[in-house]
Amino acid sequence: MTSGYAAAAVMTVAVALAVPSGASLLTTTLWFVLPQLALCCITGWLARTGAMALGVAVALAVYLGLFIAWVQSRSPDGLIWLSYWSSLPGAALGALGGGLVLRWMRSTRAWVALGVGFATTAAGIATNQATLCATLVHCAR
Repeated sequence: MTSGYAAAAVMTVAVALAVPSGASLLTTTLWFVLPQLALCCITGWLARTGAMALGVAVALAVYLGLFIAWVQSRSPDGLIWLSYWSSLPGAALGALGGGLVLRWMRSTRAWVALGVGFATTAAGIATNQATLCATLVHCAR
């Protein structure tokens, strides 16, 4: 249960950092964090461990922070955030794959579940984002 609280804390920090000046906290939460929370809940349920959800939450929060930094380093247009939402299916596939791996493993420790959640989610995000940058989104300066 403690991992669930930690995942919620990670998401709260991500929301606080993601709110641009002049933006609504509710709007930011609805568009950016609710999909992340849904993915954390689904993978935590699938893997039957809160540590897996924490690993997914940390990977998604790191990705959101890096994406915000990347957007702010460019001259952002209104549609650039579509590439963020378009990369979430890769995160979902990676996280769900990690959840299936943890269900298959006989005995796992919390730190292993956290690592699997983080690594598989990050790999899914990276693969999906690389595909997007190579095909649909102009990611280079």
